Amino acid sequence: MLIAFVGERTSGTLFRLLASPLKESELVTGYAVAFGAIGATQSAVLLAVGVLQFNITIVGDVFLAFGVIALLAIVSEGLGILLSSFARREAQAVQFLPFVVLPPQNPLGTKVCLGNMDVYSLGSGYIPRYTDIQEILHDAPNIR
Repeated sequence: MLIAFVGERTSGTLFRLLASPLKESELVTGYAVAFGAIGATQSAVLLAVGVLQFNITIVGDVFLAFGVIALLAIVSEGLGILLSSFARREAQAVQFLPFVVLPPQNPLGTKVCLGNMDVYSLGSGYIPRYTDIQEILHDAPNIR
């Protein structure tokens, strides 16, 4: 969304569309609805593949899980629209991508059980707790 918006602005397509009787708010709303529908569809496919193909267990309501995933997709889209107003070229838009991709990826941190270790995923990777690191280092001489 971010790069598409900036690309249309730099190529002049957006300005030609603004010459039509549409208001700017209607044009942006049309883009947001279209990309929001694509994001919701991708969320549904992602959830279906995760549950059916990879046997991921969803604790609680599956529709609530879909709602959260779709909401995060729509929030990312809104963030992309907002940041597209700051970029003048597509190269600048690419520099904004971490601001669009990382926040919804893991907003609160997810606790995952990895073997006997509790590991917290914070978007950038897995971070073991300090006590787990001590346990690993303590058991290191016994590992063969």
